[in-house]
Amino acid sequence: MTFNIARIICASALGMAFVAFQPAAQAGPIVDFEDLSLAPESYWNGPDPAGTDVAGPFGPVREGSFSSGGVEFVNRYDLTFGNWSGFAYSNTTDNVDGTFGNQHSAFTGSGRGAGDDNYGVAFGYKDLEPNLIDPDPFDPTNVDQLTKLPFFTLPENYQIDGIYVTNTTYAALTMANGNDFSKKFGGVSGTDSDFLKLSAYGTDQFGDPLGEVVEFYLADVGIEHAGIHIVDTWEFMDLSPLSQARRTYFNLSSSDVGIFGINTPTYFAVDDISLNEIQAVPEPGGLALFVTGSCLAGWSAVRRRRHVESV
Repeated sequence: MTFNIARIICASALGMAFVAFQPAAQAGPIVDFEDLSLAPESYWNGPDPAGTDVAGPFGPVREGSFSSGGVEFVNRYDLTFGNWSGFAYSNTTDNVDGTFGNQHSAFTGSGRGAGDDNYGVAFGYKDLEPNLIDPDPFDPTNVDQLTKLPFFTLPENYQIDGIYVTNTTYAALTMANGNDFSKKFGGVSGTDSDFLKLSAYGTDQFGDPLGEVVEFYLADVGIEHAGIHIVDTWEFMDLSPLSQARRTYFNLSSSDVGIFGINTPTYFAVDDISLNEIQAVPEPGGLALFVTGSCLAGWSAVRRRRHVESV
């Protein structure tokens, strides 16, 4: 009987220690790009002066990044032709020009929230199926493939909660109207089952894929909505299933695919990235002392009880 009492005390102590050792999280900062300096109606898409030049398909590519709110966003810039991929940031407001020359504008015409002018723009993708340009299908467990997508890296002791996303003007009006390279979503009848889907993946602090995916439709016809639905407002994308991710990666896929891959412009805009702060936990040494002390106290109580019963 007395032995069972001691076991109960030790088990309770271990249970309390286990709970105490679990990392807790509380609401952290909102990354809104407002700490980045931009002239009105302008954008930054690279190159990063502190980046590294690597060989690209048409010449050197500057691989770098920019930081907002402690989050680091990848940026790649082709030094020969001025093309970019990864992330840029912008405050342009043109939601009328649906051509490639307006690739940095959110379709909302502004960032999310009153007085919030800046927002992020992402470009890049990996085809899901082989094609004449890219013979390797997308594999989300392949870290080399993930690192070629747009991604951002969180500061230490923070978890991703979610982001607000919307279409760019270029992508939205291309899907709405079609052009020489991309089809009009819905087709002639307006009933073709078309979509532009944003998928998010993560790798943990060791760089290992998490095996989770979060999906959000930036446009669809008859999949999640009746008729033709093209996102034209800032919408929340819940990324809490990727809360263990140190890096978050984004890929775009479309129903409009040809022999050279996706025909739909593969852009999206992002704003108000919400993070959770991971709270400090007891040091393992202190935790061990806590458990040992609790168990010793339990055994001491058992010994005292035995002594009293024997008198």
